[in-house]
Amino acid sequence: MSNFTSGKLRCSALLASALLVASSVVPMTSAAYAQDKKPVIRYVFKFSTKWWPPEIDKKIQENAARLGVDYEVVGPENGDIAKQVEMIENYVSDKVDALVVSSLGPATCQAVDDAIAAGVPVVMGDGDCSESTRLGYYGSNNLSLGADAATLFAEAVKDKGHQRVLVVTGTPGAQNLQEREQGFKDKVKDLALDVEFLPTIPCYEDTQKAIDAIESSLRADPSITAVYVTALWPFQASAASLPLMTAKAKEGKLVVVNVDAFPNGLKLVEDGYIYGQVSQNLGQLTAGMVEYANQVALNGVKYPSVCNLANQLITKDGGSGRISAAEFNKKIWTDFDWDTHPVQVTDCQ
Repeated sequence: MSNFTSGKLRCSALLASALLVASSVVPMTSAAYAQDKKPVIRYVFKFSTKWWPPEIDKKIQENAARLGVDYEVVGPENGDIAKQVEMIENYVSDKVDALVVSSLGPATCQAVDDAIAAGVPVVMGDGDCSESTRLGYYGSNNLSLGADAATLFAEAVKDKGHQRVLVVTGTPGAQNLQEREQGFKDKVKDLALDVEFLPTIPCYEDTQKAIDAIESSLRADPSITAVYVTALWPFQASAASLPLMTAKAKEGKLVVVNVDAFPNGLKLVEDGYIYGQVSQNLGQLTAGMVEYANQVALNGVKYPSVCNLANQLITKDGGSGRISAAEFNKKIWTDFDWDTHPVQVTDCQ
């Protein structure tokens, strides 16, 4: 055998050995990568900005780390439903492992159905699409939020006769807001109150538009005796931004109630401009959402199709079944003592 031939044989042997090693290494590397890769969950919220503080964002990420998931909350600028739909579609194309969606309206619900059809599991949070094929809803009973606001309203107008009520809402077609309005009106009817409702005004989730809706309506129609707002929008501003509303409320000529309780709104309650507010369970709506999505969408844990959370009624002085505005503000917005217990089926009411 020539040196050239024996050299070729040695090269062949080395090449075969290298290929054998490579074939054993590649599958191991792939397996290790698959093992290390975290399931991806994206929460497509209604807005690009988060309403919760960094202290709670930290708790959300701690929950995600504990569960071993890659979790992020995103949303469209200015509550743009077309952009929300586009975001859902892009995540479906990216083949994320699961989606949480807070619906802005019917177009979002269609995108949810399309995501499910494409094989991406979807659960709803905060804003539902009850007629869609989503796996479940975790959040407030929005009919009950409206009903609780009506209970506060009834207390405030007791023995005051006929009431003309202005309702301000957000984006037309958003199921959670429709239910808050319906829950309010149904409860008012059940309580046999003498009420006349004016045409509902949408503010499209915009603070200034909500303020303008209230102030311009009160200027145009001095006979309005009450305002019900289905969320927080106008009360993110100070009393100075609502001069006519606050003046009439201080004179005892206007009753104001709303859903959601944030610092500026709570100050309006403390100062007597708003009679009462109804808060959702903010901790479970935020820190609990990632755990619910992980259990239901990724691990197949069976929950009721609708998992409702408890409400909190807030008035200036608190009382039986209530909490005072000052106490709620300290607990939630100063101490950040939020209910962030592990999610469980028994949470569903």
